[in-house]
Amino acid sequence: MGRFEWTLDPAFRASNAAAAAASDASASSAPPQPQPRARWRLGALATSGTWDATAPSVFETPMLLSRTRRGEHPHLMPDIMDLLPAEARAFQVSLGHFLDRLGPDHVGNHPNGGRAYFGVRPTCVVLSPRDPIAFETNARNANDDGVFVAGPDGTKPLTVAEYARWIKALQVDAYVSLPDERPCVEVEEVDDDADADAAAAAAAAETARKKVVTAVKRTERWLEACLGADVGGAACLASVQGGSDLALRAEAARNAAARGDAVAGFSIGGLGTFAVVSLRPPLAFNPRPRRLSTSTDAFELHPDIASYGTTLSAGESPGPTRDALIAAVISQLPEDKPRHVTGVSTPLDVIRLVELGVDIMDGAFAHQCTENGYGLCFPLAPKRADGEKEFEPMHAMNEHPDATRHSHQSEFVEETDKDRAIQGGDAWKINLLSLAFKLDARPILPGCDCFTCANHHRAYIHHLLQCHEMTAQILIDAHNAHQYCRFFRAMRRAMREGTFEAFAAFYRDRARRVAGGG
Repeated sequence: MGRFEWTLDPAFRASNAAAAAASDASASSAPPQPQPRARWRLGALATSGTWDATAPSVFETPMLLSRTRRGEHPHLMPDIMDLLPAEARAFQVSLGHFLDRLGPDHVGNHPNGGRAYFGVRPTCVVLSPRDPIAFETNARNANDDGVFVAGPDGTKPLTVAEYARWIKALQVDAYVSLPDERPCVEVEEVDDDADADAAAAAAAAETARKKVVTAVKRTERWLEACLGADVGGAACLASVQGGSDLALRAEAARNAAARGDAVAGFSIGGLGTFAVVSLRPPLAFNPRPRRLSTSTDAFELHPDIASYGTTLSAGESPGPTRDALIAAVISQLPEDKPRHVTGVSTPLDVIRLVELGVDIMDGAFAHQCTENGYGLCFPLAPKRADGEKEFEPMHAMNEHPDATRHSHQSEFVEETDKDRAIQGGDAWKINLLSLAFKLDARPILPGCDCFTCANHHRAYIHHLLQCHEMTAQILIDAHNAHQYCRFFRAMRRAMREGTFEAFAAFYRDRARRVAGGG
């Protein structure tokens, strides 16, 4: 498509420079290690829009990329997509979904080009080799020829040349350069009751580091190859790897930044790799940490992530370790190009990534909630002193006046911590499979004006889930996508108005107050 242009809001260019100078001055006597600090900024991403270029699009950042399956929203048809905020048409497309028996020509030979293959007319498409929320832990290791990607027909090899053919066929706006992704920590559990052999642990750590060094070098070689390939004018987001090694991360970021205008932005990889954030109810969470043979300390749970499962490696899950890794990368990147991250989870995780300076992230959390029968249920902001409504009106899209009136007249009333815990929910979502909602005539989120909340209630959706009706996922996803887009919009509004710190504090306080809010 040929257009993927990001610009930084000038007001944040000046404020970030001042913040960096103040931070550097205060840390002049400290060891030269990147420290996570607030780098949040607003920007705008311009793309060529729909396949026929009749609707060029501009997205405010920070922004989310909607989860897709084979380039389409997993549950929503075009008519429902039309009712969502415009930013819902920015897609994260995973190439692994296309790796079946049909090659790139099957898509590229579409009468109007590969972009028209997507039925819902996306206005921004970012392609990555793997699915951010489904990565095979037993997949074969990469080699010098390429990586192995999980697809519908099993694990398939993917070379730079084949990747370039797919990029050109799909006519994407931007793509992540082919990465050799390694988990942030090579997990090897040891017996809690026995002391790990120091020599064996050191050898394992050195082996893990050598693998990461090799992965970084491969990723850099493949970036060079991607930049020299025919990709149909798509912009390149340079993948930055490095595992949990701060020095390797910083070096990889510097090398990627040295490409200058050859790259349109950067994708910080290796976060959320080989694991999926748990969506289990908080009562099922086991807070007992595991000891890792490659770490000198047991993994300590960060207070902001009390409901995360332990399937993530220490450097991948939200917390001080990951913050330091991202800070090490961003400190080496130019401020005039966007930063992209996958493996994002709750709204609290989004806020932290924005504080670190991330601009584009995947919206898979909303999709994961849908797949597990959860509806997003949290206020978009604290109540304003001027009495302004928290929920902005959308299109006049309701054909059931009674349902619409019910939704708009209902105020958001917080369930108690006990109720949310018993129902299997947390600070961000309610479990619509819970029998507590069997006769609940309220919409998923009282006060929300999405299609689902305007026309249906919790009891009906609970019934659909119990009957295994696919309509349940359609209705839940329509609400979750709407609510998550509105959350990002509320966050950007707070940034523009200079109230982002209060906005972040509001959600952190909510996570502490409401059960399992991590």
